[in-house]
Formats: sequence, structure tokens, C-alpha cells
Amino acid sequence: MAHRIWDGTGEVADDEAYFTTDDGTIRGRPYVQRRVQRALSRWARFYTREQRARAIADTVGNDAWMSTRHGVLVSCICREAVDYLFLNS
Repeated sequence: MAHRIWDGTGEVADDEAYFTTDDGTIRGRPYVQRRVQRALSRWARFYTREQRARAIADTVGNDAWMSTRHGVLVSCICREAVDYLFLNS
């Protein structure tokens, strides 16, 4: 069962997936999406904007994919999204 993904505002409900930074700060999907966009932009020379946007949609934009990463560090999600781009483009 997929958790709802916390949107970064208000309190985190018990049934919502959230993510953390290295210092333990709890973050929601908007923050994660910005970080993933930044991580993928480093590969703009090799991958088109459409390929990178598709990787974001398939990873950060996908509730099922994100809910399995509940409580994971944002940096790990960025790394997995980059790996997804490499393997699926």
C-alpha cells in the first residue's frame, strides 16, 4: 500500500511518507523535487530536458516509487533518480 506523500506544509500525518536531510530535517515532496531537478541538471549536456523531466515524473512524481522511500535521505533519492535516468534513457 502506498503512503500519501507529505507536501511539506503543516504537520506530518502518521500515514504520510516524508524524507530527511543529513541534519535530520523532515522534508516533503516539493523540496525533494527541487533537489532531484538540480541533480539531474548536471547531466543536461548528455540528456535532453524531456529525458530528465520523464525521470522526475517516474521517480519523484510517482507516489508508489516515493512511498517505498519513506524516511530516506534526500541525497539518496537524488542518487536513485540519477541512476534511473542513466538506466532508462
